[in-house]
Amino acid sequence: MKKNITTKNYRIPADQIQNLEIDRNGRVAPRLHDLEPLKNTLLSVVYPGIKVASVNVPTEILDDYEESQVENRLAKLVWNGIHYKLVGASGSAKKGKFYFVDQEHSRAIAERFQHWPQAAIVYFGILVSSCKVMVEEPDARVLVVPDGKLGTNDCRGWIRRSFFLKLQLAHEQQLVMEEIDGLLRDRYDKPPDQELLGEQERQELAQIAKQEVRRKVLPDGRFYQFRMSFSNTQAKGSFKIMEDDVADALEADFILPESAVKPGLKVPAVMYSIFGPGRRFRGNVVTGIREFSRQLEFESSYTLLEHAPKDSIQLEILPQAMEQVRKLSGAVSEGRYEELLKILGRHPDSLPDLDQDTGEEFRIVEGLLLADASGEIVRHPYVNNQLNKLLARWAYKVTTGGGFRLPAFALMDDGYLFLKDGKVLSGSDWIPEHSAIVPLASKLGLCVRYPIRMVDDLLPFRNLHDSLIVKHLSEHLAAQGCVGRRSARSGSAAVATSGHVCSALRNGKEKRRRL
Repeated sequence: MKKNITTKNYRIPADQIQNLEIDRNGRVAPRLHDLEPLKNTLLSVVYPGIKVASVNVPTEILDDYEESQVENRLAKLVWNGIHYKLVGASGSAKKGKFYFVDQEHSRAIAERFQHWPQAAIVYFGILVSSCKVMVEEPDARVLVVPDGKLGTNDCRGWIRRSFFLKLQLAHEQQLVMEEIDGLLRDRYDKPPDQELLGEQERQELAQIAKQEVRRKVLPDGRFYQFRMSFSNTQAKGSFKIMEDDVADALEADFILPESAVKPGLKVPAVMYSIFGPGRRFRGNVVTGIREFSRQLEFESSYTLLEHAPKDSIQLEILPQAMEQVRKLSGAVSEGRYEELLKILGRHPDSLPDLDQDTGEEFRIVEGLLLADASGEIVRHPYVNNQLNKLLARWAYKVTTGGGFRLPAFALMDDGYLFLKDGKVLSGSDWIPEHSAIVPLASKLGLCVRYPIRMVDDLLPFRNLHDSLIVKHLSEHLAAQGCVGRRSARSGSAAVATSGHVCSALRNGKEKRRRL
């Protein structure tokens, strides 16, 4: 039975967050849109009493007087009697969004970014990025190594399995509590607090909620985007899971490459081993999972098709486009609106197109079409008008982009790390150049990096089958003293130093199916 974990509400209280905007004349006013709750952020955990102001500034061109007015207001921002100091920005700085904190916390933030203004502007977003789940560990061990050591890669590290299970359980409990709140709102006009419910009703709601959130819980065997705070610094990147035995051997709960720590560490390396220099930290660590890899689809685009050969257009793309037209015509005439939305690329399981409109009016239309089984709602002028817009956009994309879909994967590196007979084995970059491991039947493929600006963004690759995977990995392991042999039954190359390595290969196949 799983041990219960106290689920904390990592959220800065509403009265400690100000969403403001400055106009071209330097006037400050509350912002009524684009509000930020700052839920499950590193900032809310590390500085629980902090007061934050998210400020939007004009992005259009200003004259000299207007520019000076805005600059003066940014230098002396006072709201509700609180003096705020500019501490950083995020990826939205190009959209004119900056972050301020109260003077009491401004010095701590400055020290966190080594009193380096450029670093604060670039990396402050790490502290305010919302995560799906967040866990604080008061006594955790972090090992920072050069990129490529211990199977790491550019901004990609390792998290021990037992700690990942804590994140998984915390995420489940968080989702269950949110689901129970929703069920209570459906049952009662004035929902009671969960702690005031009777034992029978609480268990009933918990059982229903667990069934509903089962598919939403942080899954195993994926690629995880993380945010982390430790030792008065922060890190961002992605994780793979390492088993507890190798984590114990390395005396580390997390292994990070130097590139994941933002800004770079000034602490000198104090540990030297066969893996090279490293830095160890022990203490309070806050870890959040922001996103994880999923199997999705991209829609094609004209920027891709303009590089396609003529025979592909005639034999593959045009027949696929005509088939999509037939499917859409049938879905419209028969009122199969869920299928229609899937064809249009508006279905929840589809990856949104880069230029797709996600406005509120389109989401309303989607909800109405899915909720109305009779199909009568489509006769409503507003719904009909919005649906026509969706159809017009789809028609344009089909005629210019072909209307076919491409599998979308998270591009994960090939690093590995495990323990065998008391020896740590690790490595990376063992897959040959212009090769990849993809769960597709085709032997050759094209890795497309969006947005496509030139033909160089289309990277041809060879899809490695199992025998080649075993061959290349066996050679890489043999270089570390891990002996390989051939299987007498199948004649194919196999790693036979221990069942652990074969298990790692099987887990790798499972990951390839899921990613």
